[in-house]
Amino acid sequence: MEARTTGAVTTRHHDRDTDELRRRGPDAWAAELIGTLLLVFFIGTILSLNSGDGLGFTDWSVIGLLHFLILMMLVHTVGQASGAHFNPAVTATLAALRKIGPIDAAIYIVLQLIGAVLGALLVKLLLSDEGDATGYGATKISEPFLQGEALPGFLAELIGTFVLMWAIMGVAVNPKGSRDWAGLVIGGTLGFAVMAIGPMTGAGLNPARAFGPSLIGGGEPIGEFIVAYVLGPVVGALLAGILYTALILAPEGRAPGRREIDTLGGVSESERESDPVIDHAASGGGREADPLGPDDTGTGTTGTESRVIRPDDPTP
Repeated sequence: MEARTTGAVTTRHHDRDTDELRRRGPDAWAAELIGTLLLVFFIGTILSLNSGDGLGFTDWSVIGLLHFLILMMLVHTVGQASGAHFNPAVTATLAALRKIGPIDAAIYIVLQLIGAVLGALLVKLLLSDEGDATGYGATKISEPFLQGEALPGFLAELIGTFVLMWAIMGVAVNPKGSRDWAGLVIGGTLGFAVMAIGPMTGAGLNPARAFGPSLIGGGEPIGEFIVAYVLGPVVGALLAGILYTALILAPEGRAPGRREIDTLGGVSESERESDPVIDHAASGGGREADPLGPDDTGTGTTGTESRVIRPDDPTP
């Protein structure tokens, strides 16, 4: 009887989780569009001002600080609506890890690209002369550092996006991550990655962020652009997602498909710890399961693991 009831509960939760993968709506779409627009606009603006026709010098510490602050603001203001991706490499990785449905991922990516183009157009409208020298924030492989070659650019973008996705996995995907610090950790990671990678490639670390200004202001030739600014970030993010899952999440019994983690809303760590539920079906009574109901992992979705039937639970 217990096995039958537990199986019914598990099936019910599985159906609910399947629905969650298709739950994206206008609020999430608007968040991705507006968030990517703002990200690209402010990045393009500071790069345009840090040019020969602007302030006359390029300060990557200030540029990195801006990346940190704008992404932190966006994570905390719209993360609960869409997950604050703003980056096709991040969205593709979460789709590969089954944290967001493929249709929603495709919609996200299209809106991110549109938002990036609109952000670059807004920079051009505001700083037409000053921004022309930098292509309104267009990325470019450095001649002094990387000899303008696509493969070193690919590697630099891969490393930068790897560390960004690693931070996302740690605080937004890991159910034990400190989601209250998500904006600070993810934004700060982008900031220091830009400070290091920026002089080499302009620190795209995001195919949409690189695409918008390159389309409007002119950037690398299409071949070099795809290798460095599309494949580099996508491969880097996928590597981070797969390795983090294999090394950190899987040993805890949190392999792909067991939880959907795709937004940054949810209850705090202290609230999560106040009501533990023991997963007897998975561990014979020895391991705490993830609480079911409103998501506690910063994703707005629910868990998929089975649980003990409490006395006040409704009969399935």
